[in-house]
Amino acid sequence: MKKTIQGCGFLLFSVVVVVIVFAVFPNEDIDDRISFSLVGNKGQSVEHTDFSGRWLLVSFGFTSCPNACPTQTAEVTQTMRILDEKHLSNQVVPVFISVDYLRDTPKTVETYLNAFDKRFIGLTGTEAQLDLTVDAFNAFYEVTKDPNAHHGGIDVVHSNMVFLVDPSGRIKEQFLLGFKPNLLAGKIESFL
Repeated sequence: MKKTIQGCGFLLFSVVVVVIVFAVFPNEDIDDRISFSLVGNKGQSVEHTDFSGRWLLVSFGFTSCPNACPTQTAEVTQTMRILDEKHLSNQVVPVFISVDYLRDTPKTVETYLNAFDKRFIGLTGTEAQLDLTVDAFNAFYEVTKDPNAHHGGIDVVHSNMVFLVDPSGRIKEQFLLGFKPNLLAGKIESFL
């Protein structure tokens, strides 16, 4: 009798674990595509669907960032140059999303990105638009007013990742700041 009760307990435990696994780690058939609606360099609305059929390299940052953003943007620029050599860059769009909604305008973002590579698509948005976008990528950012901040009284903290998004809008890989452009270009090539 005792073994039967233990057996039933184990079976019940197993069923509960399976239910939790399916609840926490949903089936791939469920739509897990990213979506966003932001503002482009001419003040136009830019939706995630505007990039259909293309791979995206998406990063978050701000134009007055002293170190991380220029480094990461340069890494993406190098990746695009490697893809140029392989004749694959026409299938990839580098996207930089400024999370500094207090200072960055579409024009300042465009000017900043043009210093790296004119193929970058720079996007901005309202706090509400950025909240939704950052959540879609499971990333983070925070903008605070701080009179002691060396960035003009505003402190910005954000994820330092480059997200590789496939043409259907699914995040395929994430690359932490400091990645090797050859590695990213090779990963993109393996998917194309």
